[in-house]
Amino acid sequence: MPTVEVKISDVERIAKTYISYEELEKYLAKLKCELVEVRGDKLIYEASYDRPDLFSAEGLGRALRNLVGREEGFKELPIKDSEVEVITSNKPSYRPYVLGAVVKGLNLDDESISQLFQLQEKIHFSYCGDRALVAIGIHDFSQVKPPIYYKAVSEFTFKPLGYEYLMSIKEILNTVDKGVKYKHLVREGEYPLLIDSTGTVLSMPPIINSEYTRITPNTKEVFIDITGTELELMFRIMNLVIGALVERGENVEVFKVKVVDGSNIIWSPRYHPKVVELRLSNIRRLVGIELTQDEVVKCLKTSGFNVRSVSGEAFFVSVPPYRIDVMQEVDLIEEVAIAYGYERITSDLIPPTHPGGIHPLERLSKLVKDLMIGLGYSEVVNFMLTDSEFLEVLGINNYVVLENPKMKAYSAVRSSLIPSLLQSVKTNLPYSKNIRLFEVGDVVNLSNNLASSLRKVGVVASAEDVTLTDMLVVLKSLMYVLGVKYSLRKCVNPMMISGRCGEVVVGDLTIGVVGEIHPRILNYLEITMPVAVMELDISAILSLINSEVLRTSPSN
Repeated sequence: MPTVEVKISDVERIAKTYISYEELEKYLAKLKCELVEVRGDKLIYEASYDRPDLFSAEGLGRALRNLVGREEGFKELPIKDSEVEVITSNKPSYRPYVLGAVVKGLNLDDESISQLFQLQEKIHFSYCGDRALVAIGIHDFSQVKPPIYYKAVSEFTFKPLGYEYLMSIKEILNTVDKGVKYKHLVREGEYPLLIDSTGTVLSMPPIINSEYTRITPNTKEVFIDITGTELELMFRIMNLVIGALVERGENVEVFKVKVVDGSNIIWSPRYHPKVVELRLSNIRRLVGIELTQDEVVKCLKTSGFNVRSVSGEAFFVSVPPYRIDVMQEVDLIEEVAIAYGYERITSDLIPPTHPGGIHPLERLSKLVKDLMIGLGYSEVVNFMLTDSEFLEVLGINNYVVLENPKMKAYSAVRSSLIPSLLQSVKTNLPYSKNIRLFEVGDVVNLSNNLASSLRKVGVVASAEDVTLTDMLVVLKSLMYVLGVKYSLRKCVNPMMISGRCGEVVVGDLTIGVVGEIHPRILNYLEITMPVAVMELDISAILSLINSEVLRTSPSN
């Protein structure tokens, strides 16, 4: 969950009310956030990934304004016309889209500027693939002379943000922190630039803005640029940024920008509410509570929504443009339940339909966990979702891909525990030079376009003297206790060093793999010590163990 840092005084300014510590704790829970720390005027909290509108003080203050009753619903903001154009001229082929918007009437200070930058970076990391899919730029519009051109150049010189002297693009990519970090996102000789009619550079997306259009406390109007590869995602990200900016002034105005892409014309932003139908019977069916029309309307307004009309049991609800997480009726039902209060919903104990008992797979999994802990390994628990790009780097190409992932980091369902364990090694490497971890968890196997769930155990060891032998010792110990006779067979595995890996075979059945990770992958992950891994199919082992072994195993 993204960690957000705000000033309580700034949040109270936006919420238009004083908020006590107890109220903060209560209301943050209602917003699916977790209070981390309050120190003086500083508030640190963790926001849910599905509430990006809460990644800065603007969104939190706005939500609290509704919860404490200072405001009902949200103010629907008309989008005004303008003459501002963005013209795509010789645009970069690999990053073809650009959107723009102008926001005027702002009243900024150092803290509000800091919050806008925080929002920008949190969105970049959580929703934009760390700028690979979408990048955000915010500029002082008083320094810009439209039309604005989005083009690809082979070289150019300008002052990058934070520097007072001219630098070439290649210098920026090789010496400036942001340039070094994100230069892999641009192609040599085809660098994206946003330039106004006077030749002033606004930014080199997705790398860095220019110093010429820096936002300061004197800035009253801004130009927002959104560039990337996913047009619909870009529109949603634009709405998040505008939603934050409109909280920074009493009479903020938003203006359209015309994007001219050859013969295609795109108008942005699309900052208009979406209307979703909500039915009273579906609230009753999913949440199990009886609410009146007035109670539902109150819950919706407390959550920051407007109710356009009510017809019978149907509510037609206006969803704010910045609530990009609300897509359908079930999302509104969740909001009603949160506003009503989960603590007020009584629970009913469902009568059992059969005698209870520990499933043999869970019994065996517990035994394996106990054995691994006894061997000196620490247990980790990772997500079932992982990064499809990372799987491709490892040479894993048989996995389930999510059709519409929220984040690139969770775009595929894991078919092996090894990728997650390697990430765990990378995360823990700065804190220990002797890492020994294991995970017992489910993976999804894809065969003949059919997906099936399997239980596996993955083991990883990393230290200066770790070799294949370390994993063979673990394998021998596990199989001895489980009473399974096995053999090893040479194999070729793209993750592992040739000649230093093998398949674990029982009879004619391959139930696992063991080996040393290839240096190519260690370099990719920036792991500086050798790594040995093992993975066994617990589901397959269960079918090989007779019931007598299970009944007499230590887990009983």
